[in-house]
Amino acid sequence: MNRDIIMKFTFNLLFIIIFFINCSTSEPYRLGELVPSFQKYEESKIDPQVNEETAIQKVEIGMQKYDDFFLSAKKLIIKIRLLLKVNSLSKTDPEFLSKNTEIKTLLKVELLTSIKDLATLIETGESISKTVKDDFQGINATKAPTALNEIKTILTELISISKDTKQVAQFIDSEPEKLADNRKSITNTSEPKEIVSSDFEERMKQLIEIELRNRKFAKLLKKESK
Repeated sequence: MNRDIIMKFTFNLLFIIIFFINCSTSEPYRLGELVPSFQKYEESKIDPQVNEETAIQKVEIGMQKYDDFFLSAKKLIIKIRLLLKVNSLSKTDPEFLSKNTEIKTLLKVELLTSIKDLATLIETGESISKTVKDDFQGINATKAPTALNEIKTILTELISISKDTKQVAQFIDSEPEKLADNRKSITNTSEPKEIVSSDFEERMKQLIEIELRNRKFAKLLKKESK
């Protein structure tokens, strides 16, 4: 009897220890970790990671497909939040931005190369949310709530971004000639001016909708062919 009680107590204690290890407090990302050229803006007025309550936290589950999704999605979200900070300061503290003009160019180049991944990230998040139960079995089961919570939080923000792309479009589309020159020198791509146009916002929404619709259609065809 006593042995059973001790074994049960030991098992419960071990479960609690593992649970707290898996759910240990994480630390927020630093701008320089995501984009090295942003390091000089850490803890400045435009750093969206300064507020501890809203800062995007590092979370690693220990499974690559989840950790890769968390990192890629959070990098994009932080860039969008940085954009919102820049837009806000352009109205409340234009002097700060006049002294740090390069941040706009750097951010535009980053968004041009990463905003195209928005549809893929949404689809990936929806997909892996359905595999959590199967992927986290046995001792890893304690990580499932953390994984699901991260996916839900990330998807909520990504979908919100996809529904309101106006600020992103206007920001990227401003000074297109200057942006095209900078993007060409950084990425060595040909004809970068074609990427930026006056109807960028509408085109971006259409691309996201088409991408998601095509992928769902492809899945339906795959199911019917089985």
